[in-house]
Amino acid sequence: MKRFLTVILVLAVLFVGVGFWQGWFTANTSKAGEKAGFSITFNKEKLKGDWSKATDKVKSLAKAAADKVKGLIKKDNGNSTLEGKVVSVDAENKTVTVQADGKDIELPMLATEALTLDSLVGKTVKLDLEEKDGGYVIREISEAK
Repeated sequence: MKRFLTVILVLAVLFVGVGFWQGWFTANTSKAGEKAGFSITFNKEKLKGDWSKATDKVKSLAKAAADKVKGLIKKDNGNSTLEGKVVSVDAENKTVTVQADGKDIELPMLATEALTLDSLVGKTVKLDLEEKDGGYVIREISEAK
């Protein structure tokens, strides 16, 4: 239970930190005589706009990847997999570029795994894919055996 609460606290702190950085929140101070005040303003429209841009980008990447991976994906028991060599990892945009059958394919990640995948650049990997919004996103990535 302690770990769970720690994870929730860390996620909340990250959300607030990113929120201030992206302009979703602003903090203001005021002073009237002997009294000082502090207020936080939440910009819901900015958050909605940023969220919409992020989801649109993931959808477009997933659809573009779907066009490139046709015929390269292996389906087994309802699971979709793709093997290829990792060309690059973009942790900021949470994408991984893989070369398969001579094609460079940029795929979005579902999780924040992209932050730790730099060690796989140049290695052959197996991607477990999930169909999402008419395209594919990486659900899990592991070194090919």
